[in-house]
Amino acid sequence: MPVKELTELTITDLWKEFNVSFKGYWQEHSKRVKVFQKKLIEEALDAERSMWISAKPYERSLERQNQRNGYPSNLHLTFS
Repeated sequence: MPVKELTELTITDLWKEFNVSFKGYWQEHSKRVKVFQKKLIEEALDAERSMWISAKPYERSLERQNQRNGYPSNLHLTFS
């Protein structure tokens, strides 16, 4: 889009510029929300696993119910 003088700008020109920057904002926002969701789910799973096993990561405990081997290396959470 060629650069216009301020006196030559129309509402349509301003709307196009607004739309481009607005879409970029929401795309970035969506990426951050997905990262937050992934972190939230991982932390919730970790807390539930600690509760189920009765031991925190790397903790030795007589009450331990199971082993804590971590997550499989090929586990990938995806969101659409």
